[in-house]
Amino acid sequence: MKRNNCIECGSEKRTVHSNTKYCNSCRLKFLHKPKGTMTESQKQLAMSLRGEYKREEIAKRVGVSLSNLKRSMPDVSFAWKNGSRKYNINPKLIKEVCEYYEMHGKVKTQKKFPNVKLRSIVERYKYYSPRQIRWTDEQIKKAAQMAGIVSPEAQARHFNRPRANKGSIVSLWMKKFGSGGGNVNGLSWHTAKHFIKPNCPVVKTQFWKQRNASHKLSYLRKEHSRKIVLWVDFVNYQKPSNPDWIKEAAKTMAKFQIWLHETKQVNVNIDKFLREVK
Repeated sequence: MKRNNCIECGSEKRTVHSNTKYCNSCRLKFLHKPKGTMTESQKQLAMSLRGEYKREEIAKRVGVSLSNLKRSMPDVSFAWKNGSRKYNINPKLIKEVCEYYEMHGKVKTQKKFPNVKLRSIVERYKYYSPRQIRWTDEQIKKAAQMAGIVSPEAQARHFNRPRANKGSIVSLWMKKFGSGGGNVNGLSWHTAKHFIKPNCPVVKTQFWKQRNASHKLSYLRKEHSRKIVLWVDFVNYQKPSNPDWIKEAAKTMAKFQIWLHETKQVNVNIDKFLREVK
């Protein structure tokens, strides 16, 4: 190499002084990220201690400062076997766990690897495709419109999200809304019947299956769909004797329901869901 070349990259020096060792680009690079001065034997010793001790202890045993260790071996992970990033030193395990998780999910993977903290791997090392895609705003709104009306199984089939079944609908409500959503569109008949007139219309939903509790023999109790009274109907058919707080609450929910479905003909929109989403 010529005397006037950079000892790092080999290019010709761009500075005038003859004692300059590096070109301008390398000099600026080392200004922000200085080079370490560890020898090859020291690096080999550090590698042999990797995983057994903390990084500070390794630097002490090698006989260098911690900053020199970091600068000399910037691309080497010194994760401690009992530390928070202990899986760094076992890339084979990381890949095996992530691949199994992608195919089988959380529960089966935890059974397969009982001594592994699953979240410490699958949420940190992205060696797998996400098991579920993000919900769009339009999908969340549609799910709210179906709340308490269409069963979670039918909703899962309707949205047809990859690797997502009934549990994804339940998870959506718990994470986004913090509730089950059973009373978003109306009040259950067994509760509403005490506050409404007998001629109030009801909706037979797909949401829950209930048994006919009036029969004496349990094995003869036939299942029937959950019935609800829509909030827009509750307001129009409620008893005049209802307390003011019930009237005010029902009025607020009816107003919300109209806003949610973007129409005053809420019944028509809900009938459409029951026909199309089965």
